[in-house]
Amino acid sequence: MSLALSACLAPGPPDFEQPSQLGPFFLLNEALPPISEIPEIEPQETITFSVPFVSEDAGESLVGARHRDLGDDGEFFLRITNPIPASTLDDPAERVFVFAWTPRPEVRGCHTITLFLTHRSNMDQELGKPINAAGVATATWRVIVGDPGERFLVDQCGQLNQSPAGGNP
Repeated sequence: MSLALSACLAPGPPDFEQPSQLGPFFLLNEALPPISEIPEIEPQETITFSVPFVSEDAGESLVGARHRDLGDDGEFFLRITNPIPASTLDDPAERVFVFAWTPRPEVRGCHTITLFLTHRSNMDQELGKPINAAGVATATWRVIVGDPGERFLVDQCGQLNQSPAGGNP
C-alpha cells in the first residue's frame, strides 16, 4: 500500500517596498483662522494659527519655518520649529501644525505670516527657507495689527495667490 501525501507550499508574505518620501501637504481648507479671512488683532495680542497636514516621511522628521512679510522689504524670519517626528500617509492620527504669533508693539498695519513645512534635510537652518521648492507645503495668512479704533483697509492686505484646496504651490 502506498501513501501519498500532498502538501501545499504557500509562499511567505509578500515583500513590500518602503514608501518613497513625499513632501508634506497642507489641508488649507481646514486652516484656522481660515486663510480667506483677515483677522484684526491689537499689538502684543497673540493669535494662534493651525493647519492640518499629511506627509510620507520615510523616517525623516519635518521642520517648519515661519516668516512675517515674506518677500517684502520688511521681511522678518520668525523661527524654525522643533523637529516633528516622521510619520506615514496611512497613519490614522491627525497631524496639525499649530503656532502662535505675538506682534511687537511697533508692528502695525497689514502683515503676512507664512509657514513652510518640509523635511529636515531640505531646510536651510540659517535662512529658514527651503533649499529645494519641491516637497514643501506653504501656507500664508494675512493679519491686520492695530489699536482698537485704528482703521486699516482690508485692501491694504492685497490678494494672496493660494488655493484652499491644497498647500503645495
